[in-house]
Amino acid sequence: ATAGTLIGVASEDAGNEFFHLGLSQPIMPVPVDGKGTYVPALFKVPNALAFAVDPVDPNVMYVCYDDLAGEDPPPPGQDGDLDVYLIKSTDGGTTWTGKIRINDDASNVQQDQFIPAVAVDGLGRAHVIWYDTRDHPAPHSAASATVGLYYARIDGSPPFQNYRIDDQTINTQHMVSPKFIGDYNWVCETSEHVAVAVYMGTLHPRIGGGGDGPINNKDETIFATRIEWKE
Repeated sequence: ATAGTLIGVASEDAGNEFFHLGLSQPIMPVPVDGKGTYVPALFKVPNALAFAVDPVDPNVMYVCYDDLAGEDPPPPGQDGDLDVYLIKSTDGGTTWTGKIRINDDASNVQQDQFIPAVAVDGLGRAHVIWYDTRDHPAPHSAASATVGLYYARIDGSPPFQNYRIDDQTINTQHMVSPKFIGDYNWVCETSEHVAVAVYMGTLHPRIGGGGDGPINNKDETIFATRIEWKE
C-alpha cells in the first residue's frame, strides 16, 4: 500500500452540490489485495472512516479511522501495528486537530485495532468502539487469532481508558468468510450515562444433526452491548 489522504466533503443542499472541508489527513491504508498479514486471518479492513457531529454544536465534528500508525507497511507475512485514531474540528470542518491515538495498549507491539465507530453525546463527549486483538497471544495476524470489542469515552486529554465490552470472543475461524465479518459496527448514546454498541460477532461452533447431517459451524451474529458509567 502507498500513503493516502483522508479528504472530507459536505453538502448544504441535500446533495445537489458538494464543497471540500478543510480535512486533509495523511493515512497509510491497509493493503486490500490480501498479500499482507496485518490483522487476524488476513481480516479485510475497509479503508473507511467513522464520522459524527455534536448534536448541540454542529460545528464540532469527529472523524475516527484505523491507520498503520504512520509507519511503512511491513513486508507480506509480517505483522503491522494497526491503531485507531480520532481527529476533531470545532469550526465546522475548516480546520482539524492532529490525529489522537485512542487505543491505550503499548505502541509498536503488533496488536491491531480496527473498524471503529463513533458517536457524540449531548455533553460533547465522543464514544468510540472498535475491534481489538490485544488479548490474543502473538502473532496477532495468525489465522486463529481472536478479536474483542473495545470502547473508550473521549472526554479530556489522552490517554483514554479502554474497556473491553464484549462477553463473546470473536473467533475468525467461525466466520462465513475467513476474511470478512462486515463493516457494520455502530454506537449511539442514549443518555448522559448510557451508550449502546451494536456489532458483528461469532458464536461458538454448532454441531447439528437430523436428516441433513451436521450444519455449518460458521455462525455470525449481531450483538448489542449496553455501556453505563458513573461520573
